[in-house]
Amino acid sequence: MKKIKSVIYIFALFFIAIACTIQKSKPKNILINNSPKVEEIVPEINIEKSILTIGDKSYNQSEFQFLWNSLNRVDSVDEEKNFQQFILEQKYVQEAIYLKYNEDEIFKQEISSFEDNISRSFLTDSATIYDLMKETYEWLKIELKASHILIPVVEFAAPADTMAAFQQIKQIKKQIDAGESFDELAKKYSTDRKTAINGGNLGYFSALYGIYPITKAAYSLDINQVSNPIRSKSGYHLIKLTDKRPSLGEVKIAHIQTKILPNSSQLDKLAAKTKIDSAYNLLEAGEKFKNVAKLMSDD
Repeated sequence: MKKIKSVIYIFALFFIAIACTIQKSKPKNILINNSPKVEEIVPEINIEKSILTIGDKSYNQSEFQFLWNSLNRVDSVDEEKNFQQFILEQKYVQEAIYLKYNEDEIFKQEISSFEDNISRSFLTDSATIYDLMKETYEWLKIELKASHILIPVVEFAAPADTMAAFQQIKQIKKQIDAGESFDELAKKYSTDRKTAINGGNLGYFSALYGIYPITKAAYSLDINQVSNPIRSKSGYHLIKLTDKRPSLGEVKIAHIQTKILPNSSQLDKLAAKTKIDSAYNLLEAGEKFKNVAKLMSDD
């Protein structure tokens, strides 16, 4: 009987040891029954391998594809030449960065100007540009002579100021329509003092000179006709067309100059006169003007 009790006691100790081992192996945080199971989500990291190294710069597939697609490739040039051109361009870029060209203010201004030109080409309506070119071409055949009256108002003036200037220019237009002299009204009211003294005379001009709204208004008038009020950045204008003629085109000139300073001595003046006479004699002898200018002109 003693032996049986001993065996039972040994088995009891054995099962107690096993139970303790199992208890130690259980995690401290035990999920409550019927609780949802929480799974940890590990994000996938897509790390592209480098496929090309130029100098100190490595390019993965996405970077290379973007740069490659941005190249202005010519269809007649094979892929190998394009690839070599790509490598050369990237070397230039790395060299420029190494020399800190990208930090230079002049370079930044050039890039900004380039970006503006590129964006303008996308933001401009090509049909409108074509119409303007056609319009300008027709205008260039004729030169106009016109006068104007200016009542100033700044470009982004308050509505009250804009309305006051508009009412004033309308009143002047009524006076002209009633038979009063355009020239006299220009002298009296126009704030463009350079032209007002001459009755608002702008002289002869062609399509590529002057402010576009004024030019457009002038080319739409008959001789001695006065426009309705025209708005520009400077204010409101009345335009009177006084003459038109076939375009004379542009005249290009060249000159040879010998300088005489205000405090030049008589000897210096004589030397300048002798020099210009010598230049004249060379031209009379058949020497080319540009050669004499390079040799003798002080300008």
